[in-house]
Amino acid sequence: MKKILSASYLDMWSEWNSCWYNKDNKMTKYADKLITNNIINNYEKFELEYWYALSDKVYAEFPFFDYSECDENQPSEAALKWKKRNNG
Repeated sequence: MKKILSASYLDMWSEWNSCWYNKDNKMTKYADKLITNNIINNYEKFELEYWYALSDKVYAEFPFFDYSECDENQPSEAALKWKKRNNG
C-alpha cells in the first residue's frame, strides 16, 4: 500500500510542478536527488506531507524562479479527461 501511495503522490506532485519539473534541468535534478531520499522533515514518501515538504525545499533552493506559470487553479488536460470519463 505504501508503494502505491508513493507512486500516486509522485504523479500528483509531478503534475502540480509541471511548470518546471522535467523542464528546468537544474531544478529537476535537485528534486530528483531529494526524491531518492525516503524521508524529508521526518515524513516518508507515502505521506502527502512529504511531497509538500519537497516542494518547499525546491522553492527555497530556487526562490528566483518565475512560478507564475504554476497556476494550480487551472486543471490539467489529464484531469479534465478523467473528470469527463468519471463524472459524465
